[in-house]
Amino acid sequence: MTKGLIIFDMDGTLIDSSVDITISVNYVRKHFGLPKLDIPTVVDIINGKREELAYNLYQVREYTSTHRKLFEEHYIEQCTKNTYVYKGVEELLKELKSLGYTLSVATNAYTKFAEKMLTHLNIDRYFDLIVGACKVEKPKPNPDMLFHIMGKFSNSSINIMVGDNHTDVYAAKNANIDMVFAGWGFGKIENYADVTFVAKTPYDMLNYIV
Repeated sequence: MTKGLIIFDMDGTLIDSSVDITISVNYVRKHFGLPKLDIPTVVDIINGKREELAYNLYQVREYTSTHRKLFEEHYIEQCTKNTYVYKGVEELLKELKSLGYTLSVATNAYTKFAEKMLTHLNIDRYFDLIVGACKVEKPKPNPDMLFHIMGKFSNSSINIMVGDNHTDVYAAKNANIDMVFAGWGFGKIENYADVTFVAKTPYDMLNYIV
């Protein structure tokens, strides 16, 4: 039996990808004649309600195939240019692995982006499984992604979700597992009732686990 399974969100939890996401969003906006958005605005939008993303980013009710194609083709080349690992995260991952934990990633980003970014940053080696939005029918806050991962490691005695977004919080709640809020990341939440622990830094996370 493993010591436990810890599932990490990616953007805003493991890595700061805000600059590259904003550049690619603005590339798409330029194609449609929309003005640029600054980084804080894009971060606020992507951490907002999923049903409002398309409108807030591109002023459309739903993404079209053109929106998706433009973003994907640009971001696959852009996504590693400015993105970096948060301070203390690699040390956290290394220590958790040494303690016998199984580590996984559950991200609403496409798997091809996640794998490229984590490989480029040389932290993919810490994860036993990387699951993106295309691997399951419904993304977070639906628990499908977490159930998919937990099903792969059914011998785990402990299951914990670590993330910075309300989608992570409710995915964990819907999967009935503990939730550690990554206070160093993108997200902000007003209601901590569904959070097991708030870690202000990755070091706090380690203190909670150990």
